[in-house]
Formats: sequence, structure tokens, C-alpha cells
Amino acid sequence: MREETYRAFIAVDLPEGIKNRIGGLADQIDMEGIRTVQERQMHITMVFIGSVKESDTAKITEALSAVSCKPFEISVKGVSAITRERPRVIFAGLDRGANELSGMRRNIVEGLRNSGIKLYREHGAFQPHITIARVKGPQNLGKVSAFIDSHLNDEIGSFQCSEIKLKRSVLSGDGPEHYDVFTKRLEA
Repeated sequence: MREETYRAFIAVDLPEGIKNRIGGLADQIDMEGIRTVQERQMHITMVFIGSVKESDTAKITEALSAVSCKPFEISVKGVSAITRERPRVIFAGLDRGANELSGMRRNIVEGLRNSGIKLYREHGAFQPHITIARVKGPQNLGKVSAFIDSHLNDEIGSFQCSEIKLKRSVLSGDGPEHYDVFTKRLEA
């Protein structure tokens, strides 16, 4: 009998106020060729693990439990895109907190690898962000560029990062649904 698996990732959840502000931005670019992220799905992905066996959940939670980090402030500022010339992902950037997230991510990845957890392939350097939309086609690229230019320096808001979560992602026709599996509280 085959063991059950699930799609897993580690993330920082966002407070409702930040989601609402980013959702307002997403509403402005909800057009042909662009798939916006629903507010309930917005988060900062720390590590996308990929397919995980149910039996490996304990190893992942153990690795997360070992992470030592104090709570810190995250400031969300500006809109940009991955590959600005031909954007694929439109995102809200981070001003404060990006260095802390990068350091914590290194510790998480090391802990997962030491626990024997294989990670989904990674692309380039870690750039913490909040995905607003994915560009699916060449339609409206001029409008996308103008949208980014007009929101490049927007102050979206700040919040205290006090926990990270292991999440289960279930794909559906309306986009993925995310469920909390484990929460690691950051301690002072």
C-alpha cells in the first residue's frame, strides 16, 4: 500500500490588514492574462518542500521546532515583478525583515536537509515577497508595467513576525487551499 503524500511548504502568514491592502492592489490588475492571488491564500513562502510523505511530518516539525529566532518586524513596501521586461509574477516586496527571513530560511533548510527531507528544486537566491498575481499571457503587459510603476514605492504596512507555519497545499480549480499543519512560535 502506498503511503499518503501532500504538498508542503513553510510560510509566514499575513495579518488581515496587510492582506486587504494587497488584495486591493490585486483588484486593480484583475484582467485577461493575469491570475490574481486571493487574499486567503496570501503569505510569505519561506521554503517550498513539495511532495511530503505523511510519515515525514514529524521530521519537518522537529526541524522547525529547533529554529531559534526572536520575533521581528516585517515591513511590506512596493510592487515589482520577477523578470520586469516580461513579468511572470507580480509581488509586494519587503523593506524591513528580509534579512531576518533569509537567515531564518537558511536555518530551516539546513534543519530539513539534516533530517533527510528532500526539498523541491530551488531557483536562484531567496527573495522574500508576497505574490499578488501571476501573468499567464502577453495580454495587457503595458498595463502591468504601468501598474508596477505606479505602486513601486507604496507603503503597504508592517507587522510583527512571531511565528512560522508548516502548511499543506491542496490544489483545486479555484486555486490552492492552504491548511496549517504545525506552528512554530518565535521566542524572545
